[in-house]
Amino acid sequence: MKKIAFIFLGLILTSIPLINAQETEISKINSKYINIAFSASSMKQAGNKSVKSKGGASITVGNTYFIKPVSVGNLLRFGIDASWIDFNYDYYNVQYHNTSMVYDQIEAAVQFGPSLTLTPTDLVRSSVYFRYAPTLSLLLGNDNTEVAYGSYFVGGINASYKFLGIGVESRFGTSKYLPLTLVGTIIESDRIKTKLNGFRIYLTINF
Repeated sequence: MKKIAFIFLGLILTSIPLINAQETEISKINSKYINIAFSASSMKQAGNKSVKSKGGASITVGNTYFIKPVSVGNLLRFGIDASWIDFNYDYYNVQYHNTSMVYDQIEAAVQFGPSLTLTPTDLVRSSVYFRYAPTLSLLLGNDNTEVAYGSYFVGGINASYKFLGIGVESRFGTSKYLPLTLVGTIIESDRIKTKLNGFRIYLTINF
């Protein structure tokens, strides 16, 4: 848990210069965002029980491209979200027959999908979104390393005052892990089908 706490603290500290640069109003609808999150996931591989992570951290950076003609008054706006950076880390400690197995799951993704933003005042905004997130996943175990391409989906909601807010999102999908020792001699039966479900609670910065 100490390692996760240091990662989470580091992500927040790296965002401080951006916070100082923000405007005090969002009437112009800030379209860029950085999300710094606590992550929790569960993973189920074919033939095995579902295992839950002990926790993790993530950072997501992206833009909302508002569709100008599609808006309701100046209150409700439709857009397309594009997250160009999405790094996620989860830590697993699993007991198998009195043996402790440690896994580090490191994932890099992009996200894109529709969003709806409500701006009741110049200082307050709330958004809901649903995105597709193609993901490259690396699973580091005690004595093995597996790599996978995952088809994930992310859906969530957030609320902000001025440039700072909080949000929560669900993250789920499937992937097929392959031991790195087999890369180059891939046989479909060697792939390990894996289902992932999780959530992230995040601090969001709009600029």
